[in-house]
Amino acid sequence: MPEYHLGVSPITNTIYAGTLNKAKTMWLNKSDVTDEAVACVRDHLKRLADDEPDSKFGYEWDLKDGGKVQLLVKILPKEETENA
Repeated sequence: MPEYHLGVSPITNTIYAGTLNKAKTMWLNKSDVTDEAVACVRDHLKRLADDEPDSKFGYEWDLKDGGKVQLLVKILPKEETENA
């Protein structure tokens, strides 16, 4: 069974899933899974946030230049989303 990989195109910013050649330098079969991947990450973080007292959850990564990248989900009550 082929090993599947995910990758982001540096040109189009599209997220692809598929298989690579043996050298892992070129896609052999790939599909655009951008919307599905983003929805899966959203659902994953939402479920984790459901268990947190402040209804938010996320990940943080360090950048080479000393900065940070944060990926966060915060669940807003219905009252905060009405008339927004």
